Formats: sequence, C-alpha cells, structure tokens
Amino acid sequence: MSLSRIYEGTWEQIKAQESAFHSARRLTLIVPEANASKGLFRADMTPEERIRAMDAFTRQNEGLPLLSDTAFDRENLYADDDRIH
Repeated sequence: MSLSRIYEGTWEQIKAQESAFHSARRLTLIVPEANASKGLFRADMTPEERIRAMDAFTRQNEGLPLLSDTAFDRENLYADDDRIH
C-alpha cells in the first residue's frame, strides 16, 4: 500500500508539479466551496492568523456562566433516575 501525498496551492502551483503525477494511477482533487475561505479557520492560514482565529474562537464563550466543580462530579453526571425527578 502506498502512502498518499497532499499537494496544496493555486492551480498554477499544482500544474508546476505535474511531473510528480505522471506515475500515479489515480488522483483525487478536492476543491473547497467558494465560501469555505470565509470560515474562522482555513488551511492556508499563517501561524499568526491561526493564533488570532483561536483567540477569537475562545472569546465566544466569555459571557457564559461558570459552572461549579460539583457540576462535573461523577455523582452528578451519572445520577440515578430517581434523583433526577
């Protein structure tokens, strides 16, 4: 079984590597949707952009109430049915 390789870039960059594809029996081309790059995370992000995106992602939860430590106790997570009612 041969390992897969990922080639990423613009069409011109992919075409420049054409010689690497001649021995391949089968190729799969994955084209993202036109609006896929508008998401919070993209494959072509720089490390700095990834850090900013992760910071923005974590800020989404800033207004949520804090839960007590007992909210994650085993007894509370796996309570018997008669304790729930």
